Amino acid sequence: MPLPWFKMWVEAGHDEKLETLTDKQFRVWFKLLCRAAGESTPGVISGMPEEVLLGACGVKKRNAIQALHVLEALQKLRIVAFNSDPKTGYDITFINFLKRNKKKPSDQPERVKERVTRSRNARKRPSNAPVSPSNALRVEVDKEIITTTPPGVRVTPDPPGVGEVMTEFVKVRGSHLQTSNNDYQAVVAALKVMPPEGIIAYMREVRAKNPGKEINGFAYFLPGINQLAASSEVAAAGGSGPQVNRKAQRSPGPNETQLQEAKRRWMQQGEPIDADPKPRG
Repeated sequence: MPLPWFKMWVEAGHDEKLETLTDKQFRVWFKLLCRAAGESTPGVISGMPEEVLLGACGVKKRNAIQALHVLEALQKLRIVAFNSDPKTGYDITFINFLKRNKKKPSDQPERVKERVTRSRNARKRPSNAPVSPSNALRVEVDKEIITTTPPGVRVTPDPPGVGEVMTEFVKVRGSHLQTSNNDYQAVVAALKVMPPEGIIAYMREVRAKNPGKEINGFAYFLPGINQLAASSEVAAAGGSGPQVNRKAQRSPGPNETQLQEAKRRWMQQGEPIDADPKPRG
């Protein structure tokens, strides 16, 4: 969503390129700049009808050539680039718009609201409640993320392997997407049935098979992880399916040795399974 404002640099009042424009050309430049800033792609006007362009240039249709001369003057100064089509209209791009209007997180109201809400929720947490480093209060300062813990809050360490799995999950899912507490809890649940290196290998294989698949959260991998873990236990016990609680019936001796051997073989050359298993008819 475009911002309702854009940056106007003070040098515009004495810029060498803009100084060469006539008063009328300068007004046209400013009107088109304002319109381009409000487009869905900031800095780019797509499909502007000729009537709108003529209105911005303050000329009538019989003098349309004058509007074209204004655009040509701006293009010659490398302020804009444009092309026209009788059917779709004019496409006008301000060449340095994005360079001079870089966005910061604080420019987006929804991002500011999200950080404020997260901060307030952290302050409401009971002083004796345990908190993991992943859920600690996060304060964003420019491009650095500083993790701090509110005074009086008892910090409990993450379970072994959580950091490794979460790091790989961010890579597999896409680093531009944010993780949530639900992802953290799902990873903890997965580590109860499978070691971190097995989870990481499984995530990589699923992503390789479905490169364009949108992954909404770590819970997407849970069904496959649980099924794979159950299959390895059944195979080690010599069964054909998870029909009984083999874990509860397992006793020390040869069965335990077989289970460990099966897990070792699976870690080296396990067979991948579908992340979204469909019920069999």
